[in-house]
Amino acid sequence: FYAVFGGLFGLYGVAIFFAISGYLMAILIRRTDPWRFMAHRIVRIYPTLLIAAALYTAVLFLLNRPIGFDPIGLSLVPAGRRFYAIGVEWTLLFEVTFYVGIFVVGLCRWTDHLEKIAIAWLGLLLWGVFAFPTWQDDLTPPIYRLPLMDACVAFAAGLLIPRCLERGFVSRWTWLVGVALAVALTAFPIGHTRWVAGLAAAVIVAGAVRVDDELGRRPFDGLKLLGDWSYALYLCHIPIIRTVYHFAPPNADTRLLWVGVLAGSLALCAALGTVDVRLYRLTKGVVDRLPPARLRLWVAAYL
Repeated sequence: FYAVFGGLFGLYGVAIFFAISGYLMAILIRRTDPWRFMAHRIVRIYPTLLIAAALYTAVLFLLNRPIGFDPIGLSLVPAGRRFYAIGVEWTLLFEVTFYVGIFVVGLCRWTDHLEKIAIAWLGLLLWGVFAFPTWQDDLTPPIYRLPLMDACVAFAAGLLIPRCLERGFVSRWTWLVGVALAVALTAFPIGHTRWVAGLAAAVIVAGAVRVDDELGRRPFDGLKLLGDWSYALYLCHIPIIRTVYHFAPPNADTRLLWVGVLAGSLALCAALGTVDVRLYRLTKGVVDRLPPARLRLWVAAYL
C-alpha cells in the first residue's frame, strides 16, 4: 500500500478524522453547556488513553524494553517535542486544543458566529502556511504554533458542515466529488499538503453525512460498531505493529506480517473498544450528575 499510495492514506485518514470532529463539535457546542461540553471531551479522551499507555508500558517492561514517563506528554498539552508512550498522540494534541477553543467559543456565547470564526481561521491558516512554512512539518508543536498549522484546516472546515447541510449546499453526490478531487490532486504536489487534504476531507465528510441522513434504515450496523471502536483502534495500532515486528523473524514474509498486524489490531480494538464505550458511558453519567459548581471547578482545574 505504501509503495503505491505513499503517505496519502495516513494524510487523509487524519484529515477525515479532524473533519468529522469539527462537524460534531459544531453541533455539540450548540446543544450543551460549555462546561459540560468540555467535561464530556475530557472523559472521552483521557481514560482510554491512560489504559492504552499503561498496557503498552507493561508489554514493553515484559519485553525488557522499559520506557520513560513524561507527565506533560501524557497530559496532551502541546509543549513541543516530548516523550509520547504510544506514538500516536500528536493528533490528540490538536484534538484537545480544538476542544478548548470550542469551549471558549461557547463560554463567550459566540456560537451564533461559529461559521464566521471558522472562515476567519481558515484565512489565518492560509497565511500561516506562507508566513511560517517550517512550522508545518512539526507534528508536536508548542501551543502557540498549533493554531497556525495546516493540519487544523480539516477541523476548521468541518465546523462549516452543519450550516452547509442546513442550507442545502450539500448534495448526495458531494462525497464522490470530494473523493474525485482528492484523487485528482494527488497528481500535483499541492495534493499532498494538509491544507488541500483538509478541504477535500471536509467535502467527503459533508457528503457522507448527507447520504447517511437519507439512508433511513442503516444497512451497515457492523461498521457502526467498528466506528464505536475507532478511538481504541487508533490507540492500539502502533503498539500492535511494533510488537508483531519485535517477535517476527528476520526472514518473515512481510505480507503475512501485514495480515497479522491488521488482525491483531482489530482483535485488540474490539476488546479495548468495548471497554472504551462502556467507560465513556459511565464517566459521562458521572459528569452529568455533578452539581454545576463542582463541574466548573474540575474543568477549570484541568484547563
